[in-house]
Parts: sequence; C-alpha cells; structure tokens
Amino acid sequence: MLIAASQSASVVFSFHLFVHWMPESFESEAWQGRCHSLTQRNGYIVSQYQVVFRHGARTPLQNTYWPGTQWTSCPDKFPTWLNLSLYDPDNKKVTPVITDATSPKLPGGCRMGRLTSNGYNMAVKLGQLLRDRYIDRYKLIPSSYRSDSILAYSTAIQRTVATSQGVLYGLYPDPAAAAPAAAAAAAAATATIRVAVRNESREIMY
Repeated sequence: MLIAASQSASVVFSFHLFVHWMPESFESEAWQGRCHSLTQRNGYIVSQYQVVFRHGARTPLQNTYWPGTQWTSCPDKFPTWLNLSLYDPDNKKVTPVITDATSPKLPGGCRMGRLTSNGYNMAVKLGQLLRDRYIDRYKLIPSSYRSDSILAYSTAIQRTVATSQGVLYGLYPDPAAAAPAAAAAAAAATATIRVAVRNESREIMY
C-alpha cells in the first residue's frame, strides 16, 4: 500500500492511496478462490489498488473570506496512536521541511491553509471506509499495520501530512481499544509509519 498526499486541486479528494500488496500465498487456490472476482478479470491478475483523494477541510489561504470569523479549530496535534516519521526519499539524511509551517495567522489564531478538526475527522472517516472495503470486506491488505505493506507519501504541506495521519488512523485504529494491555503495548512498539516527503523543488504532485 502506498499512501500519498497532495494539495493539488486537480486531484479528486490531495491525498492518494495506492494499495500494492501481494501475499506469499497469492498464487494459492484458497487466495484465488476467495478473491477471484477481484483479482482475475479477462485473464489479468490485480496486484495494485489505488484510491485518490484530497486533504480534509482546511482554513482559508487568504484572510478576505468570511469577515469576522474566528479560526480556532486547528490543533497542532490530532488524536492518533500512530507516529509519523517524515523522510526525503531522494536524500534520506535530510529531514523534510514543511513549507507552510509559519504561514500567516488568521483571526482566532489558526494559520492559513491548516487542516481543521473537522478536516481531520473527514480523513479518519475515509480511513475507516477504506478499512471496511480493503480489509474487512475483501481482505486484500493486512488487518494490522506492517511496514512491508504500506508506503506513505505526502507533499510538504501541513494539511496533507495531517490528512495522511488521519486516514492511517482510520485505516488502523488504536489496538488498545480492543486488545489487552500487553497486546496493545506490543502493537504500540510498531506504531511508527514512515512518510516520504520530497523537497518542494522536486515535487510533482501539485
């Protein structure tokens, strides 16, 4: 699974999800029988699934909209059990720079172009829908996070990185909610997902 986020208006909803997972037993009769209708069409075998969408609701990019509005619902951190670790795929020794980290502030304190709480909830719900389809219904990707099955990608914009976090949180909810403390502690040890973020000058997802 490759998850990628972009703020481009040309994309259907700045965050792309590409699912690419082929288990070792993909050629087994059991797997092919279970997913025959999905994996085989006219002699072809599906090995990658893609879903494309934009970031969640954000604050305005200019202060001329809705005069008098106080923009206050844009926390720096959103609820999640997952940790995102950003890296530059072209130079892994360099920590990616979020380009709008110091964008101008709006009345109420939020910065321009930031993901709002409602926007984050939209992302979480999308992740839940993806889990229902790709995990619970069709069983095409693992039910718990595995680093060998997910590659996350985002543009260097706060709202797309935060949206990726929300979608991943919906896709893989907190195991502590349904697991004993010991199991939850073990799961938490693998709760860091690396997210590729390219330098803005090399970015193509605009």
